[in-house]
Amino acid sequence: MIAILSLLLAGCPADVKYPGDTAAPDSADTDVDTAAAPLLTAPPLVDFGLALPGAEVSDAITLSCASAVLIDAVTLEGEDGVFTLPSWHDGDTLPLVPGFPTSLDAAFTPPEVGAYRALVAIHWTDGSGLDGTARVVLRGLSRAPCMQTWPAWIDYGRKAMGGYFPGYVQVVNCGVTSLTIEGFDVAGSRAFYVATPVPVHIPSGRDPVEIEIGWIPGATTAQAADVTLLTADPDVFATVHVVGNDCAASADPSWDADNDGWFLCGGDCDDADPTVHPNAPEAMNGVDDDCDGVREEVYTPIADADADGVTIDDGDCDDQDAAVHPGAAEVFNQVDDDCNGAVDDTTEAYDDDGDGLSERAGDCADADPTVHPSATEETNGVDDDCDGIIDEGGPDADDDGDGWTETEGDCADADPWSFPLAAEDCDTVDNDCDAEIDEDGACGVSTP
Repeated sequence: MIAILSLLLAGCPADVKYPGDTAAPDSADTDVDTAAAPLLTAPPLVDFGLALPGAEVSDAITLSCASAVLIDAVTLEGEDGVFTLPSWHDGDTLPLVPGFPTSLDAAFTPPEVGAYRALVAIHWTDGSGLDGTARVVLRGLSRAPCMQTWPAWIDYGRKAMGGYFPGYVQVVNCGVTSLTIEGFDVAGSRAFYVATPVPVHIPSGRDPVEIEIGWIPGATTAQAADVTLLTADPDVFATVHVVGNDCAASADPSWDADNDGWFLCGGDCDDADPTVHPNAPEAMNGVDDDCDGVREEVYTPIADADADGVTIDDGDCDDQDAAVHPGAAEVFNQVDDDCNGAVDDTTEAYDDDGDGLSERAGDCADADPTVHPSATEETNGVDDDCDGIIDEGGPDADDDGDGWTETEGDCADADPWSFPLAAEDCDTVDNDCDAEIDEDGACGVSTP
């Protein structure tokens, strides 16, 4: 809250003008010393600061006087319903006595995201013909909270029963308002739970806060849940899908225990033997080496058992599956569909650029290792940190949401009340970017 009191006007030179002050005992009396008139002192600006949409923020307009006056009218102009004066009603009067400041209650309730301004006109009289009007600017800013989280999936892989296995979600407050995680909703297997206590207060900035989601496997069968991070704003939440002991939904290498490149559920019929997999040559050893269900079959080099047009000699790594061969499209199925030695590469569950995150884990550009949620944003036309904003902090980004960038002339792109053509307020800031501060009577006093 910025509440800057205007200068006490009593004792000021008679040629100084006070905008909006109509003090004059008689229009015919040109010898009246206006410096000695009873004057009302009010703050030229009351700034409510930040408020969430729909939330109410209270403040007060502090009033004092040089001699006894009566406030007989208060009007509020602009932003109907956004600003209110709860302690004032039409027909009210308010006497002021020197040395005893009083206040008018004020409230700011923004309906949606935006910047709001209004003007309060306070009329006073001393009962003998002297009167005037003090004007107070009210302003407030509303911004919705912003929460960025990653990964969107936590894949615990293949684990034995009974142990405790933690997974972690990174949370960043990507807005300018406060962000608090007030609770968690876990839908699905009760084997998953959130170990981090609430509330979790997350300051604005780029440093992530870590949320721990634990898993205690109650079975060796597949388990899954959706964990939703809840805030005070019902529109601001994030859901993380957690999965364990589910080979078909997993990209975790624990499902390839023998490191032969084949997942247990992707066709490897013996995940303890690296010589046994769909691409292995069949040997006369009493073992189904190529996992086709037949032992000791005779190998025919030119054979194309699955009729996909590619033989084993030509590079077909699973001649029992016509969808698997060099040049096939790779899909998420725990199988090396294109026979390049990598399972599920180029799919959303695979970390193609080697930066530690797949698309499923939150990487918005999995072909570029410099782009991921924890990257530093550069001025390069790219969303480096995957927060949905390009080049924040740069000259072509509107960082304060006032509709102007630095390139377009915004002289303070961290201040939503400063931009070209903005109203000049009494806040010791160059609001209109003309290299002058608090000019044009913004603080209640201007020279002729």
